[in-house]
Amino acid sequence: MIRVVIAAATLALTADLALAQTATPHTAATPETTATPQAAATPAKPAPAPARLTPADAIPALAPAAAPAGEPLFAAIAAGGASWTLGESTLADVARAFGGKPDEGGPEGAPAAWLCFAGTAAGRPSIFWFVSDGDAEAQPLTRIAVEPQDDRGAGTCMPAPPALDGIDAGIPGPGARLADLRGALGDATPGPRGHVHYSVSIATPNGGAAAQTAIYSAAAGKVAGLSLGQIATD
Repeated sequence: MIRVVIAAATLALTADLALAQTATPHTAATPETTATPQAAATPAKPAPAPARLTPADAIPALAPAAAPAGEPLFAAIAAGGASWTLGESTLADVARAFGGKPDEGGPEGAPAAWLCFAGTAAGRPSIFWFVSDGDAEAQPLTRIAVEPQDDRGAGTCMPAPPALDGIDAGIPGPGARLADLRGALGDATPGPRGHVHYSVSIATPNGGAAAQTAIYSAAAGKVAGLSLGQIATD
């Protein structure tokens, strides 16, 4: 009788052990996921400084040449709701009308002071220039120009006031056809750099003489830019 009890107990213990071995074990707790730190923000690169535009590299210029005597190419120049006379109006007059402070510089031996304004002429982004060549203390205007913007954009030029949207000197300006130049001023065949140049020697009201120039920049058969100049020659 004792042997039967022991055997039964042994069998029960063996069955319990087998059941324990086949039971599915508890799953171990998953450790908390460590958050990936965000990468530090890359500092923004500073915007490049605007290009400093100057008349020497923005306005077409041709080598001086003897100009034939004749009637003036233009007289007063209308721009920005005001009238300007080369040799009489000054950079100070321009600053009072449009704001800004004249810049100065230029190639050695060719000093200049100027104000420039970025706006639109004939439907395209353009730069308006008011230039005083030489070192005269009063800084009389010797050139007024409007030229299309290049890949440097507006550069350091000030925004043009709304009224400054072209220059009118009584001769064709930006947007005109080259055929209009032929009818108004004569032959209009662009040179190697796409410029059409007119010049004349005129008598000034004070009894002196001056050389007047009109230099056109041409593109696709039309006027893209115009530089008007007058320099005393006596």
